[in-house]
Amino acid sequence: LSGDYKINDNECEFYKPSNKCREAIMSGKQTTFSFSSEKIAGMQAYSDVGKVRKNQEDSYYIGIHPNNDNLKIMMVADGMGGHSNGEIASNLVVRELVLWFESLNKEIFKDMDNKKIIVSLSNKLKEINSKVVKSTSGGGTTLCLSIINGEEIFICNIGDSRALVLEDGKLLFNTTSHSMPVVLGVPEPFDRFYRNNNVIIRNIGYGCQVDDLDADSLDIDIINMKSGRQYNVVMCSDGVSDCLSDDKMVEVVNNSSKDDIAANLVKEALHNTAIFKEEYLRYQDKYLQGIISEKDWKSINLSLIKNGLNVSTAITNKGGKDNTTVTSGSFYKKR
Repeated sequence: LSGDYKINDNECEFYKPSNKCREAIMSGKQTTFSFSSEKIAGMQAYSDVGKVRKNQEDSYYIGIHPNNDNLKIMMVADGMGGHSNGEIASNLVVRELVLWFESLNKEIFKDMDNKKIIVSLSNKLKEINSKVVKSTSGGGTTLCLSIINGEEIFICNIGDSRALVLEDGKLLFNTTSHSMPVVLGVPEPFDRFYRNNNVIIRNIGYGCQVDDLDADSLDIDIINMKSGRQYNVVMCSDGVSDCLSDDKMVEVVNNSSKDDIAANLVKEALHNTAIFKEEYLRYQDKYLQGIISEKDWKSINLSLIKNGLNVSTAITNKGGKDNTTVTSGSFYKKR
């Protein structure tokens, strides 16, 4: 790390590493690896530097609460490549959130008082944002975080990293990107083909206002798990979501063993090329099948026309050009 941010020696001694992933985050070494992978308690992580960048700016974590085996956490932070010290910002955010998660009272989810969790998280993010601004000289990062408590899936998203939740193999939920195209009205998934698809309007660190991290303004979603249902939670950096549509990610998840989901998504993204025409025809087919209503199909087309997005103007996203990271987990709520 650089700047004035350091972890005290006694802090590291108190929180003994529970897995290799934690040790890599706490030591700051994770972003020095061009490739890394981890597995623990039904969760997996897989990260590749990609084919163009020389440095890894993504940080991730998968782990269990030290005093409550039912509480699990997954997160991905994608350091902003357009700014200096993106890897320091992402590592700092993940490191601080690991300590925050481990400090939570093991009974905090028992009463399902999610307001307390949201307030606690927003306060922590404000503190972290201040540290990133002061310590990284212009560094910034996205954040996608999920806490699974056996009853609920708690998701927080800041930026253009992505989270998907599948219920019994079908897409149940996905986060909305805080990217400039989405703000301008380009509908997902076509926003990734827009010329300013790499410009994000919400992040932690550089340019972030403290009010952006208030409990009332954070994008936090809570999914109630149903008895007897199988859930897959996937969190990824835009190195994956720029190259793979939600439909493709769902396909990969459903065709992978639970231990290989993260690895297969990264490998697919590294070798995939996303083309606007193919995505448009896929959605047109959904409309013809009645999956998308006529009203929604017209709305999609009007938005594309308004923003000048078509086959000739859309960019092509080539796989492997960016840092690519996925954390995933398979969870089953017993009857």
